[in-house]
Amino acid sequence: MFNTTVVGNVVKKSGLRIVSTDRGDTPVIDIRVAARNGGKKVHFVKCVVWGNDAKAVDQYLEVGRTVAVEGLPKAQTWTDPQGNQQIRLGDAHVGRIGTVHPGHRDE
Repeated sequence: MFNTTVVGNVVKKSGLRIVSTDRGDTPVIDIRVAARNGGKKVHFVKCVVWGNDAKAVDQYLEVGRTVAVEGLPKAQTWTDPQGNQQIRLGDAHVGRIGTVHPGHRDE
């Protein structure tokens, strides 16, 4: 298991929903973040945010805002037409999320 960090702009935000878990009803929201990997190629990462963070995202986070998201990507597997097992990283289940202010630098 490993965490990954994605920094990019929020391009889509779903509505807040409540899901039933073994811990009771939990708020959850999905966001899609567009991030560059140092080049011109843009990657779109679906991020799933849970609990109080989901409520804050729903209330305060706007599409277009730059965010830093840290989470555990979910692996997806399938078999291609040639019969080879394939794997790719899918949705990131967010552990931490925060906004990034333009021009901010760590000193």
